[in-house]
Amino acid sequence: SPQAQDNFVAVLDARLRVFEQRYELPSASLADALASGQVRDTADVSEWLFWAHLRSDLAREARP
Repeated sequence: SPQAQDNFVAVLDARLRVFEQRYELPSASLADALASGQVRDTADVSEWLFWAHLRSDLAREARP
């Protein structure tokens, strides 16, 4: 349902904010930070990257 998806997106956004605060980096900059070596590819960062990609995919699907 649309409400369930909205709730999931809200939870996902909150989860991303935790990572962004922890690493002092916006999720949108994560891939570049990994590529440049600014951030190491740890299990924590891999999880963040997974959630960031999922959020991006959901945003793309929501566009008309």
